[in-house]
Amino acid sequence: MKKTIIAILFLSLLAGFCACKKNAPEETTTVTPITEEATSAATRETTNEIFTAAAEEPTSFSAIPYLKANEVTVNGVTGATTRAQLIKLLGQPDSSESDEDYEIEFYNYGDIRYVFEYGSDTVTSINIRSTTNQTPRNIQVGDKFDDVLNKFPQEKDYRTSDDGAFYGSVENLAPNFGYVTEEGDYGSPSIILATESSVPFFKVHFKDGLVEWMQVFC
Repeated sequence: MKKTIIAILFLSLLAGFCACKKNAPEETTTVTPITEEATSAATRETTNEIFTAAAEEPTSFSAIPYLKANEVTVNGVTGATTRAQLIKLLGQPDSSESDEDYEIEFYNYGDIRYVFEYGSDTVTSINIRSTTNQTPRNIQVGDKFDDVLNKFPQEKDYRTSDDGAFYGSVENLAPNFGYVTEEGDYGSPSIILATESSVPFFKVHFKDGLVEWMQVFC
């Protein structure tokens, strides 16, 4: 439809141009009349050029890659980062605490919380509530839902797909997928993305259509 409209607009401009020439003062130069056959040929040529140019344009999301495991890092910290490496990289935490029920420890750096499971020396997950940190695809607290969604390929419409996926398949938690899920205290959607190795994966929580906080699961 867009291509047809472009072609019609071109022909309208062409007709307007010819009308202006017709109403202009007569000149000594002889103008060869444009026959219907010539006009049709010109129209076909122009339309073909428009269609060819449109066909050569890349689709909106064709150049956007899936989320990769090496992108899932926050201020240089990944699931392979140990406690000692975390402190060496970021300094001593602002505070630390433990949750005996879940057997996890928290290292808090401003609005970022790095989580360690009991008995593990590497980061288990990262919670992000700040707008000033290095995050996957530079997604920040306060970003709009559509802006976040458009940072990833859109192979299908999550609103009509069976599993809410916009790329890949959520079935059996296969690798390389992105999907939207309705959940949370506010009934707002979350975007969940799995990498080529399934983990790490990245979850973005929304409230009122804006990013409220994010999680990296290692």
